[in-house]
Amino acid sequence: MNLNNPVFSTVTRVNIAGQEGYGTGFFYNHNDNTYLVTNKHVVSGEDVNEVRIFFRKHGDLLNLEWADIPLDGGVGEDWYEHPANQKLDFDIDVAVIPINRTLSPFTEYINTTEETRSIETGSTAFTPDLIMSGDDLLAGGDTAMIIGYPAEFVDTNTYFPILRNGRIASPLGMPFQGKPLFITDAMMYEGTSGSPVVAGPETLKNPATGGLRTSGQGFALLGIHSETYKRPSQTGGERLNLNAAWYADNINQIISLNGLISKE
Repeated sequence: MNLNNPVFSTVTRVNIAGQEGYGTGFFYNHNDNTYLVTNKHVVSGEDVNEVRIFFRKHGDLLNLEWADIPLDGGVGEDWYEHPANQKLDFDIDVAVIPINRTLSPFTEYINTTEETRSIETGSTAFTPDLIMSGDDLLAGGDTAMIIGYPAEFVDTNTYFPILRNGRIASPLGMPFQGKPLFITDAMMYEGTSGSPVVAGPETLKNPATGGLRTSGQGFALLGIHSETYKRPSQTGGERLNLNAAWYADNINQIISLNGLISKE
């Protein structure tokens, strides 16, 4: 089974053991390690002792292997946050969870042909080279994909996530209100917390030349969707359909600053 858009293979639903609520997570490779990335608020509750995620089988993407990830050791043991959270008056809402699994890199889909492709796992992982290094390559108004599981809307036959198109709504590369995040304009719902925010080939294509604006990559990992802002009111707040997306480089900082790998 071939995916018309390979980003569908990078995402898993994150079910909370003993609860009806869930979030979204995606896989990320750094050196030889694979991590699950989601929001801190998805895993930081006192009653969150375990999450259930799935991996797709190579050659049969509809065949899911569900896995229970214990989190009862808590932050700094089973999952990790940004160390700056201890000093800031806000939380960088990103959590990184080491998993006992090594997934094929997502870049195999975009840097190789089908004949030369070397993918050994159905689920695949983003890698550091997919994080954009040139902030001027994208701008406010460009389209981004947000891939996750909105509300209770899910295809229970495939568990493929829903891909929602949004717009980058604040200057990319600049912190919003002093926080390492940017704003997206998209209609998002509970359950999509932890979704990857990704620029695809149409966004990255140079309109002048038809080529890619990045170094040959057809996709770029921009951030991690976190929350939808609401308009303050006495009735609980009107949804603005404007969302926080923490910059993807926060993932590398969490991995490095917590000593999960040797610093490069």
